[in-house]
Amino acid sequence: QAVFAPKQPSAQPEVFTLEMEIVNSHDPNRISVSDRRANFRGFKRKDLGYKIQFQNNGEGPARTVQLSVSLKKEALTVESWYPECPICPETPTRRSCLDTAFAEEGLVFTFRNIYLPGSRQKNVADYDSTKGFVKYRIASSRNVAKKALSSRADIVFDQNPPIRTNRS
Repeated sequence: QAVFAPKQPSAQPEVFTLEMEIVNSHDPNRISVSDRRANFRGFKRKDLGYKIQFQNNGEGPARTVQLSVSLKKEALTVESWYPECPICPETPTRRSCLDTAFAEEGLVFTFRNIYLPGSRQKNVADYDSTKGFVKYRIASSRNVAKKALSSRADIVFDQNPPIRTNRS
């Protein structure tokens, strides 16, 4: 509630009821890791689950979304992803698919030939259709270095500059 008190003493104060939505600011493009507490003694039998979330905030649809993750080459298991599509076959295809690859800097997930609408695009009613994610699990190697583990992802929508996520 708000009260407007006028400067003139003879005027009656006015009372207003205001409604205000309070929303935290957030970045829809982020990376997170499973909340398993790991020390170096018991780390050999544990694996870490990661989730990269992205959202097309553009005014048009994206056909290719590339996620580059800075990690060492380890045993990788891709658990789930959205938009749902099959894993890319060996031969190139025009159908939508998810391509996974190891590069020098780490892992690369590429959604090819998809239609991911932009959140500021006209006639987009379902806001959740502009979002996507990749969940994967990495098994630890036997010889883990005794230093902090961290990961960061670069998200590229079509030919736009990369968006860097937080560190996990």
